[in-house]
Amino acid sequence: AGRAATPTIIGEKMFTQEGLYSPNFYCLHATNGSYVWGLQLAETGISPAVYCKDVLLINTASCTLYAIQASTGKLLWSKWLASYVYSTPSADGESVFVVYSHGGYPVTVSFDLKTGEFNWMQRVDNEAIACPVVDGDEVHVASQNGTYYVFNKDTGKLIKQSTTHKAVSSPTLTKDKIYLTATVGVSERLLVLDRKTLKVEKKYPTSMNSLKISGVRNVDETDQMNFNGSHPIVYKNKVVLTTDASKIMAFDVASERLLWKKSIVANSDQMPIVANDRVMITSKSGRVMSYDIMTGNAQLVKQVTGDIEGQPI
Repeated sequence: AGRAATPTIIGEKMFTQEGLYSPNFYCLHATNGSYVWGLQLAETGISPAVYCKDVLLINTASCTLYAIQASTGKLLWSKWLASYVYSTPSADGESVFVVYSHGGYPVTVSFDLKTGEFNWMQRVDNEAIACPVVDGDEVHVASQNGTYYVFNKDTGKLIKQSTTHKAVSSPTLTKDKIYLTATVGVSERLLVLDRKTLKVEKKYPTSMNSLKISGVRNVDETDQMNFNGSHPIVYKNKVVLTTDASKIMAFDVASERLLWKKSIVANSDQMPIVANDRVMITSKSGRVMSYDIMTGNAQLVKQVTGDIEGQPI
């Protein structure tokens, strides 16, 4: 049924699609795989599912936003968005945030989580990289043109934007900083921006050859929905992790020093995850790798036969 996206696990339940060309979506028991409920959507090309307050939110590539009750599989509401959708939805406790083309113009839109009622709409210059990122009273959108937007979560008012930093990843937000991979000159760098001003506070010294979204419309929308690229992971405000086309790197947050780097070729839907002070990532060759977060000491967890699809969790 084509490539599968990352499943979503909440408690003892796993929510997963059947594959790129299937409209089927399932809830399974996470530890034994037994069937809990299933639902057939009207389209294929299902995005990863976002969970919030017993609601699962899913985009389909062509072309609908679905809100599904996670406990029962009941369809709560749906919205036709556009002929093609290239990103995954985001949510907080009250609202859903999506980016799509409306009347030929890319927009960021907010709907009510429970009812699907329209809240607000704001234009942006291109489709989003991966998804909007919601934190506090702000919605952050990095566009595929590299423009960075910050909107008020409740009103949609544009708080600030910047075309200075050409984003190639979605952001990671802390209380007062934004971690972002961006094009600087002819290569990519990991940047730290001041959250209030969007000015560069730090520019990590190591150049990267980041994976990028192709931008080919009507062709690779599901790859764009699943795109993680060089999305940075900040661990306990001590270590920041990122990948590019050929390696994984760990930096000391305070000093910007490169702690370690290891060669690995990962798919564009992969990013590092951290558990028990170790970093996990999978490669195109089927290796499941684990690294000590401070030293980079490597351990092969498993060599998988066949292609690995989706993000490990």
